[in-house]
Amino acid sequence: MKNTLNHLREILNSFEALLSQDSSEETLKQFLKENPLLIDPTAKEIRVEHPLGSEYRIDFVVIHESDVGLLYTLVELEKATCRLFTQAEEELTRELRHAIQQVEDWQEWIEENISYAERTGLAGIRLPRGVIVIGRSLTLTEKMRRRLRRKNLHSGGRLTIMTYDGLLLACKNLLNNLELPYEA
Repeated sequence: MKNTLNHLREILNSFEALLSQDSSEETLKQFLKENPLLIDPTAKEIRVEHPLGSEYRIDFVVIHESDVGLLYTLVELEKATCRLFTQAEEELTRELRHAIQQVEDWQEWIEENISYAERTGLAGIRLPRGVIVIGRSLTLTEKMRRRLRRKNLHSGGRLTIMTYDGLLLACKNLLNNLELPYEA
C-alpha cells in the first residue's frame, strides 16, 4: 500500500510540474492518458478517446458502477492556458463556450443514437454527465469563482466545469485521505 501511495504522490508531483510549466493541451492529454486515475480516482473504468460513430471522439469516458447500474461521465479537456471568463468577468470565453457545446453535442448524439451507443461499448448509458477541464484556478477572481459555482449548480448535474487545479486538488485530497492513520 505504501508503494502505491508513493507512486500516486510521484504522479501528482509530475502533473503539478506539468501545470506549472504551462504545458500544451496535447502534453497534458497524453499525461492523463498514461495516468487516467487522475481523471477520476473512484471510477470503475476510464476509456480514452471513445468514438461516437464517425462524428465525435470523446477525450475520456468515465464509468462508475453503482447499485442502480453503470453511470457515465463524458470528459472534454481543453488547454490549461485557456481563460474561463472574459477580462470583464462577465461572459464565458469562446473556448469555454465551444467546449460546452461539444459536450452537449455528445450528450445529444447519445440520446439520439442510444442503441448504437450501447452496441459500441456504452451498455446501459442514459443521460451521461459531462465534465470540462479547462484553465487554471489561479486566473479566477472571486467574482469568476462565484459565476463558475453558479454555472455548475444551474446545470442540474448534467455538466461540470472545473480547472486543472481542481482535478489536481481532488487527487491530492484522495491521497491525503488514504494516508490518514487507521484507528481500530
